[in-house]
Amino acid sequence: MYGHNDFRGLHSGNKRFYTLSSSLLGNHSSRTSTVPPMPQRILVVDDEVHITRAVQMKLSRAGYDIETAPDGQAAWESFQRSPPDLLISDCQMPRMGGIELCRRIRETPGCEQLPIILLTAKGYELDEDGVVLDLWLSALIGKPFSPRELLETVQGILSGADTEATKM
Repeated sequence: MYGHNDFRGLHSGNKRFYTLSSSLLGNHSSRTSTVPPMPQRILVVDDEVHITRAVQMKLSRAGYDIETAPDGQAAWESFQRSPPDLLISDCQMPRMGGIELCRRIRETPGCEQLPIILLTAKGYELDEDGVVLDLWLSALIGKPFSPRELLETVQGILSGADTEATKM
């Protein structure tokens, strides 16, 4: 029904816009319509409100759709309703910690490859190599961290540039 020239993707940096040619629009319009892509959804989980706010502000300004959760249990419930494109989670939280949240996600069929960034507090004892390998983490970032560096890590992961786990 549609020719392959009727629907085209345009690339502008890391953003993709789709155009519908007038042949798809019929008599309703003679112009090409540009439809921006849906923003990628990121779930940010931390019991420290100032951290979730800072991350939310930095990533939403970069065009991401951000949802926050105050602990692992709330994040798990959100995840079950609608899995995000990427998860950023603190390690130590009430009700359910970040490691348990990551384990549950990895056990969910179809979510084995979901990108996950785990945040750890300075001084928190963690077998970094074991956790990164066991949970297939995309990155392990120590607190305090730079929101700019976190944004660069997120962009690299979601663009497919990072193929191995990153430690910061």
